[in-house]
Amino acid sequence: MRGSNIVTEFFATAKKLGDGVCFHYKSGDTWNTLTWAEVADLVHQYARGLIAMGVTQGTPVAILSGTRMEWTMIDLAVLAVGGVVVPIYPNLPREHISYILKDSGAHLVVVENDAMLACLREAGDRAASYKVIILQIEGGGHYEGTTTLRSLIERGNEVQTHEIEARAAAVTLDMPASYIYTSGTTGVQKGVIVTHGNIYAVTEGTHDLIDFKSDEICMVCLPLAHVLGRMTQFYLLTKGCQSAYAESIEKLGQNYREVGPHFVVGVPRMLEKALERIESVIERTSPVARKLYYWAKRVAIEVGARREHGEKPRGMLALKYAVANKLVYSKLIDRMGGNLNTFVSGGAPLSFEIARFFTGLGVQVLEGYGLTETFAASTANRRNDFRFGTVGKPVKGVEIKLSGDGEVMIKGPTVFKGYLNKPEATDEAFEGEWFHTGDIGEFDAGRVPADHRPQEGHHRDGGRQEHRAAADRGRHHGEPLHQPRHGLRRQAQVPDRARDAQPGRHQAVCSGGGPDVLAAGGDGGERVGPRTHR
Repeated sequence: MRGSNIVTEFFATAKKLGDGVCFHYKSGDTWNTLTWAEVADLVHQYARGLIAMGVTQGTPVAILSGTRMEWTMIDLAVLAVGGVVVPIYPNLPREHISYILKDSGAHLVVVENDAMLACLREAGDRAASYKVIILQIEGGGHYEGTTTLRSLIERGNEVQTHEIEARAAAVTLDMPASYIYTSGTTGVQKGVIVTHGNIYAVTEGTHDLIDFKSDEICMVCLPLAHVLGRMTQFYLLTKGCQSAYAESIEKLGQNYREVGPHFVVGVPRMLEKALERIESVIERTSPVARKLYYWAKRVAIEVGARREHGEKPRGMLALKYAVANKLVYSKLIDRMGGNLNTFVSGGAPLSFEIARFFTGLGVQVLEGYGLTETFAASTANRRNDFRFGTVGKPVKGVEIKLSGDGEVMIKGPTVFKGYLNKPEATDEAFEGEWFHTGDIGEFDAGRVPADHRPQEGHHRDGGRQEHRAAADRGRHHGEPLHQPRHGLRRQAQVPDRARDAQPGRHQAVCSGGGPDVLAAGGDGGERVGPRTHR
């Protein structure tokens, strides 16, 4: 990467790619595009308007919106002028929205439309007591204290472009870039302070994982309020890939066929739903067609298993695969737009069967692991080095070790600065430079068979709800943890945070570029890979 921070890196990429396509977006029934030069110009215009509205270094700006290209451009504009982005899920309970606004100190809120403006107003009197300037993306502007994107641009006409460039260049890596709030499922929400350095390190690390090109399209469909969606956004903006903004999850299949994306970053449920839709159609066909499909499915799963181990289908399997590809797989790929070749999965565990099926079909499935506190990716599988049931090796710069009780601990430039306004929670989360993830794991010294998928359940310990995946899946009990070869399996959350320093408790360490792989299971949420509740 060439820039000094994520914003200057984006501007450098936009300057390089110029008239190439950056964004695909749908307006009415038509898909339109914006070039890199056009996107960069809009970011400059929004940034000038934000300066005119009083946004300066350290100013928190909340975004309450669904996934859309304006979310991305406002995000970049706020960061360019030194502000701090505070993402808010549109479907959060009103009291959570109110809490986030108060705790973050946001005095400017970007909302998507009238419905979300109403949602904001319904957050209660506490939210209304702040000095809130509401910027609406769609419509609006007719309510007191609100303005529109068009008005924002007009307000910034007196601000010179060179001021944006100067402010962006002045952003240092230790400055806060975002306050991202945990869900608060089992306790008070915590604002994770993500720095420009965290974002830059994760983006640089993910560039080394998969080398997508500027003519390849990613379908952007995850909430940008979620750290995985946001990390994907910055990967695309700095790698130079094209982004196609899905209309909604419900219209994803239709959008696939209309745009023809090459890769998607999503969650396992998306693949599960895709398979359910395929098979619901198959069940309405003739007995011969059903028999053909399920035969082809078995072949795909077998081929996926071979590919997992670096093998190509040979002999009779190769012949079966060629027939299945002609009669079944090619038609399924066409229904996904004809170009889809990679699905990066996070947020929850994915079954071996589904992962192997889609990989055998021609859509390589790659799982990863991370947390809000590590701005998504801490580990990831690679195209030429992957194991289903694991979440891969550490990304560049990340170190991972296991404590004596098996807790996964992470250190590196991707780890957050602390929890906003919560020094005690911050102190509790760290042991020196090592961050306590709350996930229990193990290094996987061998290959994990499909019948060792996690048998999931929940139990309560110390007043905290915990998730437990299968313990000791595929692990050789006699193998010392300080000699890991292939992976680390997450089992359950550590019951409490009362962790006194214990000599010799840290027995296993792995770092980016090494031979180790992290394997995990969980139920989604703040964590990007399989996780537990905290």
